[in-house]
Amino acid sequence: MAEQIPFSIIENVLSNLGSSVVQELGSMYGVGKELKKLEETLGTLKVILPDAEEQLEKSYAVKD
Repeated sequence: MAEQIPFSIIENVLSNLGSSVVQELGSMYGVGKELKKLEETLGTLKVILPDAEEQLEKSYAVKD
C-alpha cells in the first residue's frame, strides 16, 4: 500500500494541473511554462514509478 501513495499523489497533481482554473492562474502569473514542465515531469514519473518499484522488489528478493 505504501507504494501506491506516490502514484496516487502524482495522479492527483496531474489532474489538478489540467484544470482550467490552474491553467488560467498559470497564465495570469506567468508560470504557464513552468506548470507545463511540471506536468510533463509528473507524467514521466507516472510511467517510470511502477518499473522502479518492481526493480526495488526484485532487489529485495535477491538479498533474501
